[in-house]
Amino acid sequence: MNFDMPDATTSSHSKLRPLHILFVGGTLHGGGAERQLLQLTTELHDLGHVITVATIANSAVPSKFRQVELWNGQRRTKLGTGLGLAQALIRLRRLCSTEMPDVVVGWLSLPVILATIACRHRGIPVVAALRNARPEMQFGRYREKLLFAALRWSLRNSNLIIANSQAGVDGYTALELIDRSQARVIRNGIDTCEFQLSTEQSAIAARAALGIAHDGPLALYVGRIAEEKDIPLLVRTMSASLDRRGDLAWLVVGITAERFLAIASSLNVTIPANRVCFIARLEKIALAYNASTILCLTSKREGSPNCVMEARACGLPVISTECGDVRECARPSDRIVAADPNSLTNAIDDVLATASLRQHQGHQTLSMNDCAQQWLSALRAVVPAEAKSPRLD
Repeated sequence: MNFDMPDATTSSHSKLRPLHILFVGGTLHGGGAERQLLQLTTELHDLGHVITVATIANSAVPSKFRQVELWNGQRRTKLGTGLGLAQALIRLRRLCSTEMPDVVVGWLSLPVILATIACRHRGIPVVAALRNARPEMQFGRYREKLLFAALRWSLRNSNLIIANSQAGVDGYTALELIDRSQARVIRNGIDTCEFQLSTEQSAIAARAALGIAHDGPLALYVGRIAEEKDIPLLVRTMSASLDRRGDLAWLVVGITAERFLAIASSLNVTIPANRVCFIARLEKIALAYNASTILCLTSKREGSPNCVMEARACGLPVISTECGDVRECARPSDRIVAADPNSLTNAIDDVLATASLRQHQGHQTLSMNDCAQQWLSALRAVVPAEAKSPRLD
């Protein structure tokens, strides 16, 4: 199979043969883990490596690299899902046999299982990418014990495990899914050109661009509806904070007004819609950080939430529950509190009482280039010696 080989001269590894890396993921659009996959694979491509991304779900997005769909995901029954996953595994095994990539990266739990089985007895190293503090259970129709057993086997048979936080390593170790010695932490990267310390002028411009007329403090939530995000806690916190502060408004990115207000209604909580701006999809997400005063996170568990890193890079204080690596990288302006509306609302009051809300310097973050370079170093360490020999041309 022929590939258009990117120019390898832009890479700091240009004296080494470019790697062919096959990523296996669920999809390329969705939450923070999917966005990180797209950004990382794009950066690796730009550094001169041959990238193929095989996804379980139909998730074609504009990209510079090759995408392969393993299964269309349309079967909704247990039998249909099982047959679909079997089809995905067969296609992945065929893909590995025909392309013989230097290394295969499984991105999240189910892709790790498929990648490990597909590469077994083929001599292709497998790297497992953990993006959370415990396995994602979106395939909950299967018994947890069965999934954990398959995942434990896959992780123990991976050549390397890369987590995006120490919290992720600790979580999987506590569940006896991995041996700590297998794992390495490479934090998520962000686009440091897009996410920069915002100013009063950029905040005004961002609110105008988003159609937000409010000129007081603005609390931001960025995320989707998922069990681990604890949206009911967000609803109750939003209601309590709006009741307490007449000068406060909220911006919610990633959830439609209809779905959010339906959840509030089911909880018998009234949200004044005129004080909340909902944006279901926002391409230029930096606008949300520039427009806002604080970021609020209510998750039960995370790995390394992108929204926290992006907010800190833009100078926003973060108010969060104890989850993921939020405490690992906390700044003096941040507040990590108990997961209840009163504690979160008190933290909002505390932070808003601070004389200077934004930091004079953005939080030090890992650029996507630096993140990709760390990934390359880790991947080359598991690629067989003959596959990483210096180029002769």
